Amino acid sequence: MKEMRDFYYGLLVVILSPVILPCMLIACIASVIAEVGKDFHDPNGAKEYWERKDRIAAMNKEKR
Repeated sequence: MKEMRDFYYGLLVVILSPVILPCMLIACIASVIAEVGKDFHDPNGAKEYWERKDRIAAMNKEKR
């Protein structure tokens, strides 16, 4: 019984891999493009992000 279940799980993986993997690749590429494009639309966005991150780190240090 376990062999049949393993066979069907393997078959499912083989059938769905060509569908899922390109979708994941497209999602990764889209997120990279969105991150890069955000800086072009808002040139100060990256600077503000790092300043905010530094402020949060400083606040966390003060709490310790």
